[in-house]
Amino acid sequence: MRLNDGVVELRAPRRSDITELHRAIHASMPELLPWMAWAHPGYTDNEASEWVRRAARAFADGVEFQFVARELEHGQLLGTVGLNTIDRVNRWANLGYWLATPHTGRGYMTRAAQLVVEAIRWLPNFADRPGGDAHRGKHHDAKSAHGESDSLENGSSCLSDEPARRLQSDV
Repeated sequence: MRLNDGVVELRAPRRSDITELHRAIHASMPELLPWMAWAHPGYTDNEASEWVRRAARAFADGVEFQFVARELEHGQLLGTVGLNTIDRVNRWANLGYWLATPHTGRGYMTRAAQLVVEAIRWLPNFADRPGGDAHRGKHHDAKSAHGESDSLENGSSCLSDEPARRLQSDV
């Protein structure tokens, strides 16, 4: 699955992303350490490789939906974003993300989060329930929930199909 809005592209992680992910994580370590339990100064290529492998397996199994985010114009890796802790019974999921430090302040993660929210209706077993698509006619707006287009940098938010809910950052 590939998603893009003309500025940001999201796609499933690949082995070819490992080195670039590792570099971006190390370059962003001071910003990641307070928020990401997996981040540590000795983060290795093997850990990045294992994340890619697990993310691909979880995507195929419909357990999690992780994406690598890239800037379309130059193809630069921006970070990752995805849905995890999916509760299909209560129609809820966690939106986890991190944005490489050099790309903050440009609205990239807001765009990426909006792409994921819009894609929920196509993700296997998430939007399916009697009565149709829970997201049809509803818009989850990350900008209005945060006031700025760059407020989604590193952290997680909760998504649900309740009409009054918006993306709300835990950070």
